[in-house]
Amino acid sequence: MSRGNSSYATPEERKVADSGGGQRAIFTADGTLDREGWGLTRNVPLDGGAVLVSTEIRIGIDLEAVLQP
Repeated sequence: MSRGNSSYATPEERKVADSGGGQRAIFTADGTLDREGWGLTRNVPLDGGAVLVSTEIRIGIDLEAVLQP
């Protein structure tokens, strides 16, 4: 899926042992969205010519799940 200059990294998955002897699944993903490509163009000008919200939005996801036996 892509709109504008959006990019998505392939998620990484790994499993690790926790301190209780169980297993945990860990997922990580990173990406950027061009918010104007999704029709989000409203912004607020700040003093000095800057704007409140950037055109590029960075997203990072770190997820950990306990695996059931």
